[in-house]
Amino acid sequence: MLISLTPMGGNWGRNIEIAAFNNVKIKSLAYKYGLEFVDAYTPLLDMETNEIYAEYTSDGSHLTHEGYLVLTGEIKQVVEELLLKRYSPSE
Repeated sequence: MLISLTPMGGNWGRNIEIAAFNNVKIKSLAYKYGLEFVDAYTPLLDMETNEIYAEYTSDGSHLTHEGYLVLTGEIKQVVEELLLKRYSPSE
């Protein structure tokens, strides 16, 4: 499983193009090697500011408790889908 970079804010937020470029690379590597990809970028991104939602970061870089809840929710969803595929009865 590979996880994307998260959006950033403040002085860190200037790296939006770098993060987007690297997330495309991370996603393509996941598919190339048959790994699951978790998009942590989109659910944390405030589309109005093109930065991480203020409530999800303490300093523009590090996640708050709320930010980690969003991140773990995204990871949990992918893990649950994998488990369903692996342990569902074959038809």
